[in-house]
Amino acid sequence: MAAALALSMLIAVAAPQAQASSRLSLKTARIPTGSMPPAARARITLESFARCVLQRNPKGVERALAMPMSSAGQQAVAALATNECMGTSGDYDSSRLSLNARLLRGALYAELVRRRVDLDTAPPAETPDLTLGASPDDAAAQRHVALVRFGDCILRRDPKTAIHFVRENAETDAEAKDVAALVPSMGACVDQGAKVELSKPIVEAAVAEAIYLNTNAARAAGNS
Repeated sequence: MAAALALSMLIAVAAPQAQASSRLSLKTARIPTGSMPPAARARITLESFARCVLQRNPKGVERALAMPMSSAGQQAVAALATNECMGTSGDYDSSRLSLNARLLRGALYAELVRRRVDLDTAPPAETPDLTLGASPDDAAAQRHVALVRFGDCILRRDPKTAIHFVRENAETDAEAKDVAALVPSMGACVDQGAKVELSKPIVEAAVAEAIYLNTNAARAAGNS
C-alpha cells in the first residue's frame, strides 16, 4: 500500500529532466494554446509530433524502435525528429521545444499501439524477449530494459486498463481514470524497498513498449 501511495503521488509530477546527451533540440513545435500546465502542453505536443513522425516515416520508426535503448538507439530515434513535423496551425503556437529521446521513443510506441493493438488484446502466456538485444554491459540500455519489464508487469496484472491507458489521448479525464486504476499494479510491480520516481509519460512509454513487444511476439508465434 505504501508503494502504491507513493506512486500515486509521484505519477502527477512533470516528466523528469533528461540528460543533455539524450535531448533533441528542435527549432519550433506545435504547442496547444490555452491555460494548462507546461507539462500537459508538452505531452500533448509530443503525442501530436509522434503521430506525424509515424505517418511520414513508418519504416524509419520501426527500424529505430527495433534497436535497444543504447547510444545508437537514442541517435536513431533522434534522427526521426525532422522539421516536417514542426510548425504552426490553427490552435497551435510556434515555440521552442526540447524533446527527450526516451520519451519520444515511448510516444512512438504509444502511437503504434493506438493503430495496431485492439483493446481486448491479451499478452501471450510467456513473456517475450524485452531486451531487443541490449548488451549486458550497456548500463543505460539495461536501465531501459528494466523499465520495460516494469511496464510488462503492469500489463500482465491489468491488460485491459493498461492498453486503454496507452490508447487514450494524453491529459484527458479518461487517461486520469486509467492511471488511478493502475496505481495498485504499479505498486505491486516495484521491488520492495526500491526508490522509484515516475511520471505519466515514463509509465506510458514503459507500458506501450511492453504492449507492442508482446503483441508482435504473439503474432509471430501465430504465424510460425
